[in-house]
Amino acid sequence: MINFEYYNPAKIIFGKGVENGVGREVAKYGKRVLLHYGGGSIKRNGLYDRVVTSLKAEGLYVAELGGVQPNPRLSLVRKGVEICRENRIDFILADDPEAKIVIHGISMGAATTMMTAGESTPDNVKAFVEDCGYTSVWDIFSSELQLRFGLPEFPILYTASGVARLRAGYSFTEASALAQVARCEKPMLFIHGTADDFIPYEMMDTLYNAKPGDNKAELTAEGAGHGEAMYALGDSYWDTVFDFITPYMA
Repeated sequence: MINFEYYNPAKIIFGKGVENGVGREVAKYGKRVLLHYGGGSIKRNGLYDRVVTSLKAEGLYVAELGGVQPNPRLSLVRKGVEICRENRIDFILADDPEAKIVIHGISMGAATTMMTAGESTPDNVKAFVEDCGYTSVWDIFSSELQLRFGLPEFPILYTASGVARLRAGYSFTEASALAQVARCEKPMLFIHGTADDFIPYEMMDTLYNAKPGDNKAELTAEGAGHGEAMYALGDSYWDTVFDFITPYMA
């Protein structure tokens, strides 16, 4: 096995019309941009014009490399390298309106995945994979109160939720991954370790049962603690994930 370090920070900006702000985001990292895209759909649906307009509004130089296909030929890669050299590119912006997306998250990422699953997502989003997520903020706070301190929900949790309502405008009952999963129509894989002492393993079955339809599955990691399923299961973790999502990627 070859040792390596992999650093991949990510900032996700999701929502209608967010492409109009891409220039502002790119300008933080560079001034000379290679816009990298696939076929003609990006121009037919207007996305190309909106992205280029946003980039140029920030005074950015824009070069292009279009015509990208799945499993691109080496000749196209070399063409991209040459464009970058000739135009002194310092930022590459890839845009693929036909991309097939699977949203996968662990722990809080799993909660985010499930909260997203209950919303209306683009057709590009094909499936969801949640690993050791909780049913709701209320449920996990209640569980932690009992597990860590031997305390009941009342009065502490009710009081804290009431204060949050008064000062922040929301209560702990509003953040419910369970309610969002119950609205999810797209495929979802649920993963959890049996030795998780933070998010109770039993929450996986509750979430699974709430998900409508037959396009769902569970994966149990025996003896795995919180967020440890992929390490406990090794290759079978990713084998299961890809076996699950592959039929939905067509």
